[in-house]
Amino acid sequence: MSTAVEKELMTQLKVAMKARDKVTISAIRMARSKISEARTAKNAAELDDVAVRGVIASYVKSLSSALAEFRANDTPEDDVNIVDLSAEIAALQPWMPQVLGEAETIAIVEAIIAEHGLSGAKMMGRGMGLVMKDHKADVDANLVKT
Repeated sequence: MSTAVEKELMTQLKVAMKARDKVTISAIRMARSKISEARTAKNAAELDDVAVRGVIASYVKSLSSALAEFRANDTPEDDVNIVDLSAEIAALQPWMPQVLGEAETIAIVEAIIAEHGLSGAKMMGRGMGLVMKDHKADVDANLVKT
């Protein structure tokens, strides 16, 4: 069963194929492969649009990590690997989960801190867990940490 996001990926794949956009074709095919792996994984639940966007986000995170490694090794910005990874990340941006901005995230964190009476550095982990439990798809975890 395919979701709206998967149908949109297929539509954009066809557009990229007609335009002979190799980077976009590669990025979408890999994303579709990751989605297929998630769907057929042992004990996997049915994937909805949110879960599909989560799989895409996970793939983009791995691409970003690879990009960071290249940059950490002083690879020139015009290197083919950096250019391709950056282009693949950009090609998948339309399907990334939309996260709240800094102000909205801070408001959620402050509300949970107040609601549960959390204070001090020792309670940071508990606060993180409470925020991520209900808002994992909505907030940037790195922003919640700060």
